[in-house]
Amino acid sequence: MASGGLEQGIVLGSPADPFNDFSTHDPTTGEVSHVVGGKSSEGIKFSVVETPASGKTPMDLAEIPKSLASNPANKVSDVSRSAGNGADTLSLTMGNATTTAHVRYIQMKAALYILTVEYPNAYRELVAANKDEFFDSFKPKVRS
Repeated sequence: MASGGLEQGIVLGSPADPFNDFSTHDPTTGEVSHVVGGKSSEGIKFSVVETPASGKTPMDLAEIPKSLASNPANKVSDVSRSAGNGADTLSLTMGNATTTAHVRYIQMKAALYILTVEYPNAYRELVAANKDEFFDSFKPKVRS
């Protein structure tokens, strides 16, 4: 899937076709978020959310795994963090009795991107073999 629907513009590959893209507007802050997502026939969901940076302090990515793990139903694993090329990146896996999600948070100067692959646990092996292709296909286009 390719989309120019996100404010920064992205190129994104996903095995879910068709996909939807839409924007949400928070009238109290004026913030606009953009979403691209799709769902395969197996129930595997792919999404990317872009939330523009605002004047407030950026989200502390280190707090996300702790917050998610505070729910006893969630098991958070495979937590990794890296920085480079103007991005602070956090990747993790979160699962429960029926579903699992692989999530990547990418904090950049202009926006926070959240990439997610969520799936029924029956498709764990299928997703494991293909999730990196989805995550690696995300290429924010920097405007000049």
